[in-house]
Amino acid sequence: QGRGGGRSVTEKVSKRSIGETFQAFCAGQPGLDSKGFVKLCKRCCLLDGKFAASDARLLFSATVPVSKARMDLATFEEALAQVAAKRGLE
Repeated sequence: QGRGGGRSVTEKVSKRSIGETFQAFCAGQPGLDSKGFVKLCKRCCLLDGKFAASDARLLFSATVPVSKARMDLATFEEALAQVAAKRGLE
């Protein structure tokens, strides 16, 4: 545990790799829909006993306004921070 240097999980991952991953799961669309967000969480091994697919769907609904059907990159980054907190990875 002492290898983190005091930085959070999200600070250890480059913005570029987050953006590239986000774009890859958008499948050419202008943002990530709920199904894509859950798929990303599964493929990136973010789901576990503390954060399940149902939690991912709820998080998507809580972070994306009702008037929008897709999550933008900034909202995705906020959601990742919430996933990390839920999993105890802050």
